[in-house]
Amino acid sequence: MKVKVSGMKELEREMNKVVDEMRDALKMGVDEAAETTVGIVRSNTPEGPTGNLRRSVTTKPLPRKDGYPEVTMVGCDRSIAPHQHLVEFGTVRSSPNPFFRRSIDSARGVIKSAIRGQAEGPIRRR
Repeated sequence: MKVKVSGMKELEREMNKVVDEMRDALKMGVDEAAETTVGIVRSNTPEGPTGNLRRSVTTKPLPRKDGYPEVTMVGCDRSIAPHQHLVEFGTVRSSPNPFFRRSIDSARGVIKSAIRGQAEGPIRRR
């Protein structure tokens, strides 16, 4: 008995297209989540005399690596606000104000929704 399966090359091409679309969609979802998180962090950041701490909140996409998820970091630019850790964790003279941690904790649902929303697109189209 012989079995011949046709269309395997076409199926492989289509599967590779889906993988590429998913990778792009995940990148868009991660970037969208990071930008939304920046807004949340900024709204919770204490406003000091210069406003540098609030202005320092930014995103930084990391280079893509095969086998690793897409990553876009949200943080404070140390060249603008090198004192962020002192506000977050406190000092001998000032109590901690963990605005960054609270912001990230409150943004978890938004982050998941943004990534999931973008990732579902390529699957729905197929």
